[in-house]
Amino acid sequence: MRQFPSNRFDRVAKNILPLFPAATLPGIVNNFVSQGADINYVNGWGIKIDHALTDKHKVNGSFVSSKLITPGTSPYPGALSTAMPSISDIPTFRLSEDSILRTNLINHVTFGFNRWRFGTNPASDAFGWPAKIGLTGVNDQGVFPGLNISQQGSYGGTGIGYGAQNNFDVNEGLSWIKGKHTLKFGFEYLKLMSNDVSAGNDTGTFSFDDRQTGLPDFPVQELDFTGTGQGMASFLLGRANTGQATRYASRSYERTGYYAGYVQDDFKLTPKLTLNMGLRYDLYRPTVDKYNHLAWVDMKLPNPALGGLPGTMVFATPERRTGVDQFNKGFAPRFGLAYSVNNKTVLRAGYGLFWAAAGYVRASRGLYIQGYNSDHSISSSDLGLTPAFILQNGWPASNWPAPPFISPKTNFNSGARILDLDDAHPPYLQNYTLGIQRQLPGQVLLDVAYVGNKGTRLQSRLTCVTS
Repeated sequence: MRQFPSNRFDRVAKNILPLFPAATLPGIVNNFVSQGADINYVNGWGIKIDHALTDKHKVNGSFVSSKLITPGTSPYPGALSTAMPSISDIPTFRLSEDSILRTNLINHVTFGFNRWRFGTNPASDAFGWPAKIGLTGVNDQGVFPGLNISQQGSYGGTGIGYGAQNNFDVNEGLSWIKGKHTLKFGFEYLKLMSNDVSAGNDTGTFSFDDRQTGLPDFPVQELDFTGTGQGMASFLLGRANTGQATRYASRSYERTGYYAGYVQDDFKLTPKLTLNMGLRYDLYRPTVDKYNHLAWVDMKLPNPALGGLPGTMVFATPERRTGVDQFNKGFAPRFGLAYSVNNKTVLRAGYGLFWAAAGYVRASRGLYIQGYNSDHSISSSDLGLTPAFILQNGWPASNWPAPPFISPKTNFNSGARILDLDDAHPPYLQNYTLGIQRQLPGQVLLDVAYVGNKGTRLQSRLTCVTS
């Protein structure tokens, strides 16, 4: 058996070594039993009000809070833990008011707010581990890095994840009965805010294989190191086989807005014929970032790195905050009728057009923040004969270009996401109905109808690959 003297141990590995828990069972392998328990805590409560301020004004409201707390279960204690406490908090608020302005004029207004906060909930002692163990080149104030040691196990690498989504909604509706007309007017405003400030893997994840301390079989050019080394030995010498790390220059703060207005008239033209006529307008605002930290590939702009061929990276500016055009023609007509042929037969017909949010008018959870954050990985260039890097030397500075990490000259085949100017054009659905209702003997109602739906510009989830 080969042994390495302790004076050859990597400085960072020596600082980590005392963090491994003492054995709870005899032997040198499979000698530790975790005492961790998988526990979840759920807390929920709510309150509701329903109050008539006067005989003409009524208020309804509710607040509901739901919280899920997970302490985090890991087979290892302390810094080597592979789980992080997490929390999910969902408060929901609603408030509405009804007013009878006149006997034939009623107003209804509603305000709503939803918040979904989720992510890890680390204690203060979870931070600063790279600085404590002497690991340089990564976020030295972050959590404990990830270690994957062959034949030993995986440790740390929990990362920090945090996000919150806030939704604000205002609805206003006015109903007015005048003669043969029942008129309805209204509007809606919806604000969507999606924040993601996660910082996973900013302290790095490193693997240690048996090949860095193995003896190659002969002939040497075959480079077969199997069976003679140990991952733990490679770790003690600080010889990493692979490494991955992420640097964050920004976080994702996406904002999306929606506006709608409508007018409708239910017109009792004759005692037998009622017409329903309405028009709605929907305006979906394309997603932007609060700080304009968005980037996309514009397939029409020339790429200097490709000799002027179209397709180049574009970074958002205050003048151009998004890579898509806003769709401003979201008119949606509605029409219906009911005709009483006689006291036993009624004909009904209707048509409606309905717009829906899709494409780049919804939060993408940071998919287009490319260029501001950078993922990097390195590995041994000769199948383990030499390490990717030495742990005590830190993460190689050459792997950290200055932000923005993606140049506007970048080839669009490098993994950048493409946006077409038309990606904010929402899909729409057309609905057709034609039916007849007939009262039969024996109190039997016969209802026969044709219902048709036609979708246009629906998302297909297909990917177009160019070469």
